[in-house]
Amino acid sequence: MTGMSGVQRAAGLLTRCAVLLTLAALSIQPAAGMGVYWSPRIEGTIIDAITKTPVEGVIVTASWIQTGITGHGQSTVKVSETVTTANGGYELPAWGPRVYSGTMDRDQPVIRFFKPGYIPLIIDNNSAYHPGLEDDTQHKIKVPATLSDGSAVYWLYEPEEHQVKFGKKKHTFMLEPFKGTDAEYVALLTTDPVSYVDSLSHLTSGQECEWKDIPRTLVALHKLRAALEAKNVFPGAIPYVSGVGNQKHCGDAKEYFKEF
Repeated sequence: MTGMSGVQRAAGLLTRCAVLLTLAALSIQPAAGMGVYWSPRIEGTIIDAITKTPVEGVIVTASWIQTGITGHGQSTVKVSETVTTANGGYELPAWGPRVYSGTMDRDQPVIRFFKPGYIPLIIDNNSAYHPGLEDDTQHKIKVPATLSDGSAVYWLYEPEEHQVKFGKKKHTFMLEPFKGTDAEYVALLTTDPVSYVDSLSHLTSGQECEWKDIPRTLVALHKLRAALEAKNVFPGAIPYVSGVGNQKHCGDAKEYFKEF
């Protein structure tokens, strides 16, 4: 697979007080500053980008984030986690409806796919996913427009069939096996512009004990860090479970994760 050298992301935007697609889930604003959100079941499959065979044991994490009614501040609405089966399939349960005093953009949720030894994949709802076509504009829809100076231009948009709309259909995503040194893998996980570890930071801070909802993720990273340290490889920002936040309020993380 070409053009997929690291974590991929795409995002979309929709203003408040409109019908809002959240993973193709409807959001209705019944009153000023209030929103009702829900999500259908999300299903899909993960395959190996090289062998095109199913990948078992991929940790799938989804998180829905809302913005405060003033446009400032963010809070976690929902977190889900699962793992792919022998046939590479995964399923995140439906949830809602719930009422919140904030807004949620149509790029929610963010879904992450991770298995040690593979390049993590991060996909936003309503984004484009077409490995190998990242630098190709010929497949895009060209919409004519006129600039303020009167000159004519074309805006490029992804066609509907290339967009990921979680909950509308079962998407198949590819994970690319990582080829490189342990140190390079640490750099990929922790220092890319949008790294996998950074994408989890709002879930590991402990403000609302969200880390309790992603035990497989944190235990996998914990074990990876321990394995790297055993080989005298600096693990960077890869966390131990003991490093998650707000344990005085949320409880002891080591104790909580024992069963995992």
